[in-house]
Amino acid sequence: MAGVSVRSNAAQFIASVENFKKRELNRIVAVALNRTAEGARAEASRNIRKEYNVKASELSKAFSIARAWDANLTAVVMASGKGLNLAAFGARQTQKGVSVAVRRTERRLLKGAFLTTLGAGSFTGVFMRVKDGDKLVGRFPIKAATTVSVPGMFSSEVVVQALQSVVPGRFERELAAALRAAELRKA
Repeated sequence: MAGVSVRSNAAQFIASVENFKKRELNRIVAVALNRTAEGARAEASRNIRKEYNVKASELSKAFSIARAWDANLTAVVMASGKGLNLAAFGARQTQKGVSVAVRRTERRLLKGAFLTTLGAGSFTGVFMRVKDGDKLVGRFPIKAATTVSVPGMFSSEVVVQALQSVVPGRFERELAAALRAAELRKA
């Protein structure tokens, strides 16, 4: 599992602010952590979309944030889900099959695949007929064509490195802003 840890001079901020009670400080830090987690989710989505040809709406369905509060000063950005159907990657039906571009740099043709809508028009996906060796079994069953999952994209080296470079600075800015806002409310 990929992760980004924020080790900052938050202790210096807390020690320098003597006019707040411990619980108020914990709330301020929790606000900063939650805003940092939201920024990390957006940054992860941005970096995934630089490499993969997937819409932000597909990614936002898979991301969730476990928020921090004054008794638990931990915020976690999580990605969950199974492999995405190839329809999420700009699938186009051709005479020979379905053309998809999983990565932004290349488009490939899946021979014999087809793009169809199932149910009451609620799901459009890329499907392939099941084969037994090189022979088609028949018209049915069909199998959904899937690829990399959002957690797989999220844990890629490029995304993790980008988050490690952005998140610490973001946390410091958010903590300073939360402290200023708390001081203004107090005054």
